[in-house]
Amino acid sequence: MFQVPVCIQGKIVMAVVDTAAKVTIISDQLYESFKIKPEIINEVKVQTSGRELSLKAFIVGPATIQLGKREFKEEVYVAAIQDEMLLGLDFLRSHKINLNLDDGHLHMVDQTIPMILGGKSETPKGRQGESTEKNSDPG
Repeated sequence: MFQVPVCIQGKIVMAVVDTAAKVTIISDQLYESFKIKPEIINEVKVQTSGRELSLKAFIVGPATIQLGKREFKEEVYVAAIQDEMLLGLDFLRSHKINLNLDDGHLHMVDQTIPMILGGKSETPKGRQGESTEKNSDPG
């Protein structure tokens, strides 16, 4: 899993870059921690990857999101998720963000941001299923 540092509503979090998420979602706990909470726009249900599973959620906005040197005003979903933030396809596509998984970088029009792999600040070096982590126990 790749993560990038993001500042949302003045809080710095490690956002999971989630190409499987159609929308950008923040945790309900993160939302509750904001000093200034974006306005609730609508209550919705969010489909999860499991069959016929959904989460109660709500949409808020506009939320101020800073990624690298750029600042965005976005609507985001709020739900009871484990990660603080999932940076979804809606955000990635609308801002023409490209992911280079080989070198572990997120590319925007005017800047490149290193992604963190699995919570470690190393770029991936393995190829085709090779692990980049050392494990002394082969089994």
